[in-house]
Amino acid sequence: MSYDVLKDPGIIPDEDFIASHLGQNSILWNSLFDSLRSDYPELSGSWKYYSDVKSWLYKCVQSSKTVFWLSLIDGTFRVTFYFNAKNQNAVFECGIPEHFKKLFRETNENKKFKNMTVAVNSGTDVETVLTLVKVKRRCL
Repeated sequence: MSYDVLKDPGIIPDEDFIASHLGQNSILWNSLFDSLRSDYPELSGSWKYYSDVKSWLYKCVQSSKTVFWLSLIDGTFRVTFYFNAKNQNAVFECGIPEHFKKLFRETNENKKFKNMTVAVNSGTDVETVLTLVKVKRRCL
């Protein structure tokens, strides 16, 4: 079972710390952030420790609007997007794998804000995240 590794408020995540926990998945991390830097230079982000969840989270924004939240878990990382109900069709119509759409549909019934979380374990997962970034930016 995976668990958050950024629980200590005294350890600020840096590239060395992140790489030490991602191991081989550092390639996926680098691929995602290289693509974000080259394709979306207007995006920025920062790490912050949130006492309510007792963990460091990376918040990616465009201007003041949140695009996604990222958390580091043992051996990989996960990226979470939030869509309001009026934008959910954009998720269903985008080119992400069907199992993500099914999960999104099943876990978000009757919710005002609907989440989509991708645990990144492959290049396909990186592509899914990048597709969702594109969708989210259109919904801002």
